[in-house]
Amino acid sequence: MSEPHSAQPLLEISGLKTGFDTYDGKVPAVDGVDLTVHAGKTLCVVGESGCGKSVTARSILRLVDAPGRIEGGTITWHGDDEPFDVLSLNHDDKRLQRLRGGDIGMIFQEPVASLLPLRTVGAQLVEVIRIHTGMDKQAARKRAIELLDEVGIPKPEERVDAYPFQLSGGMCQRVMIAIALCANPSLLIADEPTTALDVTTQARILDLIRRLQAEHHMAVMFITHDLGVVAELADEVAVMYLGKVVERAGVEEIFADPKHPYTRQLLESVPVLGRDRGRDLPTIPGTVPNPLHRPKGCSFHPRCSEAIAGRCDIDEPPEVVFDGGRTAQCVLYDDQTEGDRA
Repeated sequence: MSEPHSAQPLLEISGLKTGFDTYDGKVPAVDGVDLTVHAGKTLCVVGESGCGKSVTARSILRLVDAPGRIEGGTITWHGDDEPFDVLSLNHDDKRLQRLRGGDIGMIFQEPVASLLPLRTVGAQLVEVIRIHTGMDKQAARKRAIELLDEVGIPKPEERVDAYPFQLSGGMCQRVMIAIALCANPSLLIADEPTTALDVTTQARILDLIRRLQAEHHMAVMFITHDLGVVAELADEVAVMYLGKVVERAGVEEIFADPKHPYTRQLLESVPVLGRDRGRDLPTIPGTVPNPLHRPKGCSFHPRCSEAIAGRCDIDEPPEVVFDGGRTAQCVLYDDQTEGDRA
């Protein structure tokens, strides 16, 4: 995994914990996550729904709404100036304001729901441009039209005055990308930006993000449950399960030699053209457990075909570091388990 790590760290997350206070108790949505995004590289965060991917992304910009709250850890932004911990900043700190939409752009899920329905897309773009660049209204409108053209919206000089309900889902997603790019961010966080789109539009959006990344030299943190997207975009991959990162590796290593049983089962459940004709597609048994009732020991052990009785259902799995820096949280690779097998 030497190639991804040749770039400088841009964002480092260590021990991040984010929970939600409910009537039934505290829900630990993110439970000690460690991640690093390198400059100019693409980190794909993958896992089933409910594993904490989106909450991790929102925590980076401190956009977790009540009753959620960030309870611990550090989020270090390196950027151009001196590194700082995002979680240590006051809400009125200019560095936090510059980070949101400036140094870090974010594309949220459900683009139509993310845009204000009673304002034109141009007005929403102009507002963000003026906040982060200080342009006057006329110059910001011109820049908005340029951005709409850059993300591939036809007749941008007309569409700039359209309302979100007058645009297709794919066009609304392109508007969201334009808003995220308006201040030339160093990092683009894309939270499942193609989930609600048809496959043709998905492919176009992925091509657009890849092209814009190359043109603007951005890092990208791409959140998805689609391993096909991971194979196409990623330099590095982090696999999340029930609020934890269970495996981190380069994209080639993940697909060629997955270490964690959860990663292996995710890959086995992906259909392959010509291979799976006439047979049932493998599935992962069960569902992601309720975080309020997290299983003892390894959270994945109730669904794992390789679980070891008396170990996986009791002990918290250690994080094992392999050659090249890749990691996996699994007892299958620690010294004690190897000794038991000998």
